[in-house]
Amino acid sequence: MNGLVKDLLMEVAELLPALAPKHPDVPVDAPNFPNDLEPIIRADPVSAPPSVQSGSIGLEDLTMPKYDAWHEFLKTMDADEVVVTFAQLNELAPLPQSAREPLWWSNDNAEAGAWLSAGYTASVDTKEETVKFRKADRT
Repeated sequence: MNGLVKDLLMEVAELLPALAPKHPDVPVDAPNFPNDLEPIIRADPVSAPPSVQSGSIGLEDLTMPKYDAWHEFLKTMDADEVVVTFAQLNELAPLPQSAREPLWWSNDNAEAGAWLSAGYTASVDTKEETVKFRKADRT
């Protein structure tokens, strides 16, 4: 299985139990993981649960517990911009191999909840292995 796909499936599996208390229509049992997630991954957005269709689930709801340390770190920052190396982030919470790809740092995925809920957006420089977190209200 492609490494990026496997990482994403593993992160989805970790995310589902965290959503269950807030959103009872999110499935949390995965006895045949990852095969039983395929219908969810390939699902048409029209057939998504009403809470997803209506947009009532925001990225701040999708924070992944393993990245809570990043959230807490960023919440303590008073700066408009914070530049952090991959090594520094890895000390707070282990980076998956897929974090070496720019797509992983997009501001529209489950991982992004860690920095978005702290009030930051992220941009990555994979060559320098740094991430620039910028206050979300700034461009």
